[in-house]
Amino acid sequence: MSDNLSFTQSLRENGIIADADSSDETVETNNEINNENITKEEEINEEDITTQSNSDDESTSDDEENVFEGNTLYIGNKPVMNYVLTTVTQMNNGLEEMTIKARGRAISRAVDVAEIIRNRFINTASIESISTDTEEVVREDGSTVNVSTIEINISK
Repeated sequence: MSDNLSFTQSLRENGIIADADSSDETVETNNEINNENITKEEEINEEDITTQSNSDDESTSDDEENVFEGNTLYIGNKPVMNYVLTTVTQMNNGLEEMTIKARGRAISRAVDVAEIIRNRFINTASIESISTDTEEVVREDGSTVNVSTIEINISK
């Protein structure tokens, strides 16, 4: 026990731990620092939320322009609900039938889009036809690669 006391005393003498009198000041100082850090984090989080909501607004307007041409929806790497909402909006604005096109890894996303539209949003929609194909795509190095494609035709 005396070893513990001498160890503690040597820590106090070297300024590693504070005396009981100064510990209250240390706690108050630590609380002030923590409060400042929390305030800064809240400000940063508010800025992030504002930035994210602004970028989300911009991306949704771009989504409709980039993925929808005429009555054809091109599926890419965006989240499934972006495509679903774009399609539902177009169909609610009077579009009677549309084609969903995808290739490669996006094929499963295209199927998801069609099924979500049909089962959750527009119950009267039906899948008129599904066709698959293979395209030869030329790479940058000049070689060709076969890529699977799908077209799903949906009508109200």
